[in-house]
Amino acid sequence: MRILADLHIHSPFSRATSKELSLENLHLWAQKKGIGLVGTGDLTHPAWFREILEKLEPAEEGFWRLKAEFAALVESQVPEACKAQVRFVLQGEISTIYKKDGRTRKVHHLVLLPDRRSAEKLVFRLERIGNLRSDGRPILGLDSRDLLELVLNCSEQSILIPAHIWTPWFSVFGSKSGFQELEECYGELTKYITALETGLSSDPAMNWRCSRLDSYFLVSNSDAHSPSRLGREANRLDIPTCFSGLRRALSTGEGLLGTIEFFPEEGKYHLDGHRSCGVRLEVSETLARGGLCPSCGKPVTVGVLHRVEELADREAGFIPQGARPFQRLLPLEEVLGELMGSGPSSRKVQNLYQRLLARWGPEIPLLSELPLEVLREASMAPLAEALDRMRKGEVFLEAGFDGQYGVVRLFEPGEAACLGGQMSLTRDWDSTPRKGKAHPTPQVKEVVLPWIPPEPESNKLDSEELDPDQLKVVLSPTRALLVIAGPGTGKTRALTYRLAFLLKTGKAKPQEVLAVTFTQRAASEMAERLSRLLGQNPIEAGLRVQTLHAYGLSLVRDYWERIRGGLGPIVADEVTRLDALKKALETVDAREHLKSYASLLEKISRYKQGLMDKEPDRLSSQELARAYDQELSRQGAVDYDDLLVLPTQLLAKDAEVKEQVRSRIRCLFVDEFQDMNPKQLEFLRELITPQTQLTLIGDPDQSIYGFRGARPEQLLGLKNQVPDMEVLLLEANYRSTGNIVEAASELISHNPALFPRSMRPVRGPGPMIQVCLFDSAQAEAFFVAREIDRLLGGTSHWAMRKQSPTTQPAESPLGFGDVAVLCRLHSLLPRLEEALAREGIPCERATAIQQDSPMGLGRLLGTLRQMLGNIKEISLAQGELEDESSFALAGMIDSKGKAGQILEALLERLSLDAKQDRLFMGPEESQLRRFLDSAKTWPGNFLEFLEHWILLTEEDQPQPSGEKVPLMTVHAAKGLEFQVVFVMGCDEGVFPLRHEGAGCSLEEERRLFYVAMTRAKELLYLSGTKASGISTFLAELPRDKVSRMAQSPSPLRAPLQLSLFRKK
Repeated sequence: MRILADLHIHSPFSRATSKELSLENLHLWAQKKGIGLVGTGDLTHPAWFREILEKLEPAEEGFWRLKAEFAALVESQVPEACKAQVRFVLQGEISTIYKKDGRTRKVHHLVLLPDRRSAEKLVFRLERIGNLRSDGRPILGLDSRDLLELVLNCSEQSILIPAHIWTPWFSVFGSKSGFQELEECYGELTKYITALETGLSSDPAMNWRCSRLDSYFLVSNSDAHSPSRLGREANRLDIPTCFSGLRRALSTGEGLLGTIEFFPEEGKYHLDGHRSCGVRLEVSETLARGGLCPSCGKPVTVGVLHRVEELADREAGFIPQGARPFQRLLPLEEVLGELMGSGPSSRKVQNLYQRLLARWGPEIPLLSELPLEVLREASMAPLAEALDRMRKGEVFLEAGFDGQYGVVRLFEPGEAACLGGQMSLTRDWDSTPRKGKAHPTPQVKEVVLPWIPPEPESNKLDSEELDPDQLKVVLSPTRALLVIAGPGTGKTRALTYRLAFLLKTGKAKPQEVLAVTFTQRAASEMAERLSRLLGQNPIEAGLRVQTLHAYGLSLVRDYWERIRGGLGPIVADEVTRLDALKKALETVDAREHLKSYASLLEKISRYKQGLMDKEPDRLSSQELARAYDQELSRQGAVDYDDLLVLPTQLLAKDAEVKEQVRSRIRCLFVDEFQDMNPKQLEFLRELITPQTQLTLIGDPDQSIYGFRGARPEQLLGLKNQVPDMEVLLLEANYRSTGNIVEAASELISHNPALFPRSMRPVRGPGPMIQVCLFDSAQAEAFFVAREIDRLLGGTSHWAMRKQSPTTQPAESPLGFGDVAVLCRLHSLLPRLEEALAREGIPCERATAIQQDSPMGLGRLLGTLRQMLGNIKEISLAQGELEDESSFALAGMIDSKGKAGQILEALLERLSLDAKQDRLFMGPEESQLRRFLDSAKTWPGNFLEFLEHWILLTEEDQPQPSGEKVPLMTVHAAKGLEFQVVFVMGCDEGVFPLRHEGAGCSLEEERRLFYVAMTRAKELLYLSGTKASGISTFLAELPRDKVSRMAQSPSPLRAPLQLSLFRKK
């Protein structure tokens, strides 16, 4: 069957699209245009997908049709001569923005799916990666290769086509973020790419100049944002009416007859230029000017023609073997508008447009096939002449550039006229219109001007060398070493090199080393570094790199018979802890406290850590903890705090065990020592002898866990307790720019110095610290979201267009993972999360595992553990699963099975089969996603994976798959670094935090602000509101390092002028 197909459109849920986009109107306009197969558009958007399922019904295999009751709503608007069969195919466009090969990549992909089941699978999997609700074309921080794999896993019949492949900002070959070769983008899966979409600013002839594209079929689609734009580009097909026929045409070329094209000069990115300056440049002009705008001096947007010529290896006019023919057309409304001297949407043009369709049928056949003599006989000679010129390519061209559409005219001004409603011309036209010509093909290089300056050559952390201070740490012969290391000074590197040095020189044996890190993430990173330095994996030789809790768990397991004996040990999950608490409250006759179980669990934890609070109520912590522990013991379980308490008690009372344990730790390394609380210090003291080779590293100015009992003074106290301890300082900051380092140093100087401070920046000064204050928290969130979008270079064409000339995108855009937003309190993050969602920017909020969420991750962990049979009583989360279902799910889980495979099958069943979609809703959604993502790469079995997650703290949450802007508290950001950091909520009473009815440890709050500032490598933003007054810490910053953030016009009030900066 011969049909025209437009396979790339959008819905009203995409940005900058018409609200007239409905399935009914697409059905209507497809007939008016002469299109027989239309994409549904935006199948990944939940609301639009529901509408698709509501209004469409299956027709032939893989194709859909509008249900009769909905088709009837527009039937009267379809001219009789245009009425025809219309089919739909499930289709969407997906935007991926990510870092690859040192550059930020922004690529759009057209996806076609064969059936509803495949679409549901795709939506389910993409929802675990990003927000599908904020835009019909979702923006995901996912590698294009991984997206292709995901699509193919939904169905082998799925089709992925790189969209508008030359568009500067969002395409596989685009000048701003594209690749040189398709294989660089899709890797080993490139073989599954069989077709490429040329886009409006190029046509097949331009693509034929690149021999690397010869093996791909070229398709053209409208990318319509309104129903009337349907068919401005389309594909001529001769295929069976089914999805397999369409797939065969796109994968083998069988039935792909050719394409209908725009004039590429009419596309809005054809030539180079600067829209804001009104400058349009030919390729040769751009080259002559070094890629810079003659008006403003900034780099121009390199257009499609320029980019094609960069990659071309053939002269213009070459036609490869097997090339399909194409035909360039202009929209009929534009042709009529030029003839009649009116706009295409004017009433008289629209009236004539409808009459022409009523008489001669659909627009595209009329434009491309209708005999011109027929028009002349109907007194339509001017229209016949116009179509003749169009078909011959005899047109006047004003090419588009930098987002501004071009203009294609058929007549000289005044040449055509419309007289008294009868179409005719008042004169013979004897001029010769200029034909569109291809541009010459000079050899050029892409102009790239980086926004972020490169690291200076003196930055030795980029090599395998060490600076003199780090080398002192590595080679120090002392038995006991304390290293005071400021942020960005390479402390972990120095610690790792020292350990590697001791192992290489035989001064330490792997099986006698314990390296303690603050987080499991840091432990993994240190183990990987050691393996690279030593050329082998020391962990396999018995070296232990662990958190103190993980090491405590190993001792609990080794000596369980001496600790408690019997069933166990297992680490209690939230289900188990809550069950034990309920029974403990019954034991102590305090059932009325059950509603506040989260605070009671915290009370028990603080008691076990030795952090005793005043207890005004009658419920004794000691009594409650004893009953709680008894309940855990009955189930063979221990909680997180027991992993320190139990081994410490064992070592203190059992001399034989202490001797055994100490003999296995002759070399002890401790990272982030300033964050150790009293219980951890007590545990460490039991491990240390006067002969232990001891290396401690920390920074009292980064001690931020006072609420857990950590105090910076413990570093000074330790030095006094170990007389022969040597103290070394690491003072060269390699991370941050000079302005950030010097401003942070000035801030922290307001705290007493326990050790000498002299942190110095290695890098140049860099940009000023940007400070912005607003009238409201909503305005602050709005600004941060918009500024992130600018730094990312714009996340969509719509975002690019809405930026004002004074707020241009960054010249070398960042990736999502390069930008972080930090704040003092979790409660400040949801508002920003909403603002970023409105901008279509993927983000992820790092949160601790919630104890009080009925369907959160804590519950899920407990349920999965219970399914493994490790807890006596099976109590599935909130009774959400029926008994038969729970047994079926339990049968899917094997404690020795791979975690990723088990969870993929389990969660897909939960989400697609029943009522469990709420697993991925609400504040715990991002945690659940990270949980599933980390399972894919977990090397051990399922039980080990669950236990690993039960031990995770907020600071340890793994990064999500795909790139997203992380939103987190400053505590969660400890140990991380980002190119750009936003610190929100810099308000007095918020940062520094002052609790109602309680004081504030201003010194600790200042240390926390210091940590926040020093997470930034390149650019630091500090923002807040005036509601509670300007933060004390903003006033302590040196004035010459800080700048009020320049604002572009926006609906918000301008930020306040800051006048409290400290003069140096």
